[in-house]
Amino acid sequence: MKLIKTTSICVTIVLIFSLFVIHAHAKVECNELKKNEIILWEAELLIFDEITADDPFLVQKCIDKYPSLATFLDSPGGDIDAAMTIGKILRTNRKSVFVKQSSQCVSACVLILAGAVNRAPYGIIGIHRPYSTRTGIVNFDYAQNKYQKIKSDVENYLRLMNIPASLFSAMERIPPEETKILTAHEIDAYGLSGMDPVENEVQNAYYADQRGVSIQEYIRRKEEAKRLCKQSYKTSSNDMLSEFDCREAVSWGLTTSVYNSRRMRLSLCDKDKMNYGLESREYNSCVREIMNGTK
Repeated sequence: MKLIKTTSICVTIVLIFSLFVIHAHAKVECNELKKNEIILWEAELLIFDEITADDPFLVQKCIDKYPSLATFLDSPGGDIDAAMTIGKILRTNRKSVFVKQSSQCVSACVLILAGAVNRAPYGIIGIHRPYSTRTGIVNFDYAQNKYQKIKSDVENYLRLMNIPASLFSAMERIPPEETKILTAHEIDAYGLSGMDPVENEVQNAYYADQRGVSIQEYIRRKEEAKRLCKQSYKTSSNDMLSEFDCREAVSWGLTTSVYNSRRMRLSLCDKDKMNYGLESREYNSCVREIMNGTK
């Protein structure tokens, strides 16, 4: 009877501890998605609430499990160093970040947004001056050295993320107890929306090679696709898919119907993708032959 009682107590303690751990890490969620032709990723990484020192580990763990994922932010900020570490992880793995219309990305969260190679901020984006979270009395010299260290770290980080120095200048002017909500124009001006310039160069080179055309010709086709395929009003996911198919077709120099019929045969390239990688010349050559109708 005593053994049963002791076991029961141990099980209760384990359950309580498990609940605590789940709650402690509830700010980062990694959710697998059901596959369909509209969803472009296999999983969603959700980062919300306050950013803590534990979060980079959880972000990396999710990316390791699901290499193809999109990140969604909804956070009032938090640990600056953790935010920059997450941003570097997203940059290394060339991930996209979204802020939904109903979400916010404020304070240190903006540093995560800056780290992505493709940024889609539709919600509230807010900034203020970075600050030390140390409590207790500090003298002026300590505060000065600490601030200069934070300033140097953030400025260097933003430079590595190809973000203009004007963003930190704007941050400096807003005290920590206030938040400046950025306008759409300011978000663009500070480089917090759209594709990173380096990632844009990489993708242009990749897709031009895949299509067997020059980079200049591929860029011309992208511009033509924007003009011909833009849906004035999207009422459903089918509208979004239709626009995507149209743009892809134009980039290949095909009609949408021909593009869709040939796209169905791209599974023939899965072996090359598995053996050589998604960004290999072997895979690109296979895709090009199918889309050009020679395979």
